[in-house]
Amino acid sequence: SGAGIRLLDVKERALDINQTQPPFIVKTGDSSLTFIAVLESTGRNVTAGNFSGLLRLKMEYL
Repeated sequence: SGAGIRLLDVKERALDINQTQPPFIVKTGDSSLTFIAVLESTGRNVTAGNFSGLLRLKMEYL
């Protein structure tokens, strides 16, 4: 397909897929985590058109 999804944290730093990430600390009473998903080329030619993707997230609450 030539395209993929890159996941970024709220400071726009790339998150490595299939890797454990450092903890995201939330304040008491706050239950929101913000992420950014961007479409990027995987090195092959990309042409205009529709795109769909799937991102699965595993979260642990401590």
